[in-house]
Amino acid sequence: FNGVIMCVLMFARQQRRSEQVYSSVPGLTYHNSPTLFILFQVVCLLLGFRSLVMDFHFTLISLFFCWSYLRFYYRYNEFEPAGDKSEDFSFVAMFPEPLHIVLIPFTTAFYNLFAIVGLFPALEPVEKKL
Repeated sequence: FNGVIMCVLMFARQQRRSEQVYSSVPGLTYHNSPTLFILFQVVCLLLGFRSLVMDFHFTLISLFFCWSYLRFYYRYNEFEPAGDKSEDFSFVAMFPEPLHIVLIPFTTAFYNLFAIVGLFPALEPVEKKL
């Protein structure tokens, strides 16, 4: 069931972006809710509460597939191209800034593998501004 929760959290992340989930908890936004949900499950695993996270592998699979679907295939309306190509909905943006330097090479490699197979569009070259 945690995979379904991850899908709902990912959709809320895309729709609500940086809105606060609860006004009394300023750091808890929809943008970081999928990451916090995975962190909660990892803590439960480490503390031995395995009954709460028996389907942890489905949560991880849901994270990737839900993000991929919303990023590349979901049609928000019939007049725009499919997917959400905004920078704040990138996969790496889901994680804290200090982890980006570690995650970017891995996510780029996996993205290129999926692009070679034809599941994702090829990466567009980015021109650096001086």
